[in-house]
Amino acid sequence: GMGGKYPIPQEYRCRNVKANVYETNKAPEKVPNEICRVKAAAKGKGIFELGANGDKDIVYYWVTSKGGYRFHTVNGLDEAAVDWFLANYYQPYYDRYKKYFEDGTIKGFFFDEPEFWAWWGPTLEKELKARGENIGELLTALKFKHSDPQIQAKAFYRYLDARSVVWGRTMYGRQSEWCKRHGVFSSGHFMEHEQCYYSHTLAAGDVLQQMKYVYVPGVDLVCRQYYPNYRTKKTYQIKFGQLP
Repeated sequence: GMGGKYPIPQEYRCRNVKANVYETNKAPEKVPNEICRVKAAAKGKGIFELGANGDKDIVYYWVTSKGGYRFHTVNGLDEAAVDWFLANYYQPYYDRYKKYFEDGTIKGFFFDEPEFWAWWGPTLEKELKARGENIGELLTALKFKHSDPQIQAKAFYRYLDARSVVWGRTMYGRQSEWCKRHGVFSSGHFMEHEQCYYSHTLAAGDVLQQMKYVYVPGVDLVCRQYYPNYRTKKTYQIKFGQLP
């Protein structure tokens, strides 16, 4: 956000998924930014069984994330948003310092500790459809729980897998390809410390689905956690074990 000096257009900000539950046939005909709607039978608080004879209609829709600086980030689940980001953040710096990039003084672009606050985007929707997924089933696993634990686990996994794959390919794949076209490399540091790489917002789920697109991976040495010869010290052994 750079103190508001580089505002991100609303359509390119992170999107979240919301859901409204209605009694059967009580849902409005049109809901802004609707993704899909499903029929379901309520089996408990926040627990549903999908089916045509359900007593509830669940309408899923997306909203632009609001809040502090964390939410004012580019939607990595939207190719258009990433292209806007590259054109408005990367390209101006390359143009201004072109001679230093060309003579090798500046080797490339580096990102640091990105966060992943989007749960929906046009490119993710396209991926789910290409996979032949029942989007309503997956979003029910995300926002509620299926009455069948097996359906819940499998649907939630498939959604998280698609989100992680799309974010890696869209944000870091396009970022690296842009850098390659300009003769520089893309590098960066994901949050490898503690349990951050398991997070759905600090690593988009599977961090390796993002890291595999980065030509020159980076790591944070602020806490001296990966310095040479430190592995022999017990207090640092776990830190080495956490490095993806």
